[in-house]
Amino acid sequence: MEGGMGFKNLHWFNLAMLAKQGWRILKNLESLIARLYKAVYYPEGDFSTVELGDRPSFPFCSICEARNVLLCGIRWQIGNGESVDIWRDCWLLDYFPRCPSSPPPRDAPKYVAELIDHSTSKWDVGILNQWFTPVDRDLILSIPLGRRASNDRNAQLWEGSRQHPSEASMVAMCWFNEFAKANTVDQSSRVHQRVWEAPENGWLKCNSDGSFLAAANRGGVGVVIRDHAGTFKAATMKQLDQVVSPFHAELLALYEGVKLAQALQYDKVESETDCLLLVHALKQEATDCSNLGFMLEEVKELLRGHVHYMISFVPRDANMMAHRIASHSLCNSDSQTWLIIAPEFIRDAILNECTC
Repeated sequence: MEGGMGFKNLHWFNLAMLAKQGWRILKNLESLIARLYKAVYYPEGDFSTVELGDRPSFPFCSICEARNVLLCGIRWQIGNGESVDIWRDCWLLDYFPRCPSSPPPRDAPKYVAELIDHSTSKWDVGILNQWFTPVDRDLILSIPLGRRASNDRNAQLWEGSRQHPSEASMVAMCWFNEFAKANTVDQSSRVHQRVWEAPENGWLKCNSDGSFLAAANRGGVGVVIRDHAGTFKAATMKQLDQVVSPFHAELLALYEGVKLAQALQYDKVESETDCLLLVHALKQEATDCSNLGFMLEEVKELLRGHVHYMISFVPRDANMMAHRIASHSLCNSDSQTWLIIAPEFIRDAILNECTC
């Protein structure tokens, strides 16, 4: 039979469209329809757990009919962990979102907040080893935490959590093509971009880079700040644990760079990173629902708080000082910050860049 609109199953298509409306109610809590439904049907609860009651409207009944479809494809995005029930909510990033596989032991912690060391904004490994299986413990440690407390929120499975390998490979190819397009320049431009360029007079340039050891879930941060004359102003080096990806390391490096410039009360700062995906993520206005969404929002807020803080992409060759410090941090567990006088292992290289 030829023609038609191509629907394989009209019932499932309708459920998918209704589930999309349910997602909008969950995500856009300040929208008129979300506020209306909450006032009428669940003033003390939320859409994900509401019961229909005696006389619900037909539109609300229809959206609730697709709620199970929606709940199979969302997970909790961890902020401060105070809203997430460890044993009932889907918050682990397995192939599909799920709760821990083992039943809750007696006297076990109830909320995710109890698993976090809030003084360091890291998972408390001792508590994880005590209450969870090795598989669940590793899944928990793969969830990055922000540098400050944020409210938990729901995130769609298809907006940035664990993906099927075929989908992940397609996304990676798209990123690669985007990166190649952005870096396709003529030869003369490439020569021009291979060295560090000083900022304009009155500005400072903050170069940051992250390093990552996948086998140890450990990362390193390198930051260098110089002025328009190429004069060294400050640098910092940190080794960090519970780092889950190279992108996570790059994001932490940029965060540390902005915080360092802020602490030194620099007003006009141009931040540079050799991670093009990070620059794109920070410049998009839409809320990021990936597992690094909270951290991205923190950096965005830092940048928005300073009118003259900018961020841009540069090739690795123009970011070598930060790269050297980040690589060095993996071999040195001590966090260090240098002011006025550059660390010895990059001092000559900085002088060479200034004379190029």
